[in-house]
Amino acid sequence: MTFKKILITGAAGRVAQALRRGFGDRLGELRLTDIATVPQLAAHEQFVAADLTNPDHIAGLCDDIDAIIHLAGTPNAKDWATTNRLNIEVSQRLFDTAYKAGIKRIVYASSIHVFGMYKLGNALHADLPPRPDGYYGISKVFGEAALRYHADKHDITGVSVRIGSFRPVPGNVRELATWLSPDDCVSLFERALVAPVQGYFDPLGFSANTRLKINDLNWNALGYEPIDDGELYADDMAVPTEEEIRMWRLLGAHMTGPEY
Repeated sequence: MTFKKILITGAAGRVAQALRRGFGDRLGELRLTDIATVPQLAAHEQFVAADLTNPDHIAGLCDDIDAIIHLAGTPNAKDWATTNRLNIEVSQRLFDTAYKAGIKRIVYASSIHVFGMYKLGNALHADLPPRPDGYYGISKVFGEAALRYHADKHDITGVSVRIGSFRPVPGNVRELATWLSPDDCVSLFERALVAPVQGYFDPLGFSANTRLKINDLNWNALGYEPIDDGELYADDMAVPTEEEIRMWRLLGAHMTGPEY
């Protein structure tokens, strides 16, 4: 499956940069948007500067678009007003606009922080009830619910990718379990876009990590087959401190703290 034009929000961020490199021009033209400028555009890419808190900007971005990858938002806000404005209101407005524009495929960047209060050693599967670890996790639970609503009611295929620890290599012992490599990230988002499925899906966004107990039927439905394993980096990890061990007992790690 290819698309005439795909909208990627939050295009200046790390995930978007990986997707741009991985997709190339194989899936269609890319309309990139962010408040920050996106440099070094390829021939198949178009950049549109936009503030997604502005409804008029969102309306224009959705013109002539076949599919959306919604990455925009902030994990760093520690107050409800900012989280609501940047994560919840923007997502709802974008999904509503996409539905009215006739867009039939939306891929949403959710997060493992919808499950942040589960113990890291627990087996994970997509049907677990949400246990968000803070305002950010709550906002992602809302985004998932909003996208599921449109999938159920408006015949949109929606995929909420619950992204784990996305980085080039695991950064600590905890991330040996929660790592999502750049190559696997590209593969998962590509499958979310092109898999011949209909309805709503919420795959866990991890690589094939030995230390993670996972049973995700969404991977099978979408055809996602991760290839990287954080265990390859185990010998490079520093011995965790007692404080890190305490903090890492929950999936959400530091974001389970009271400041979030």
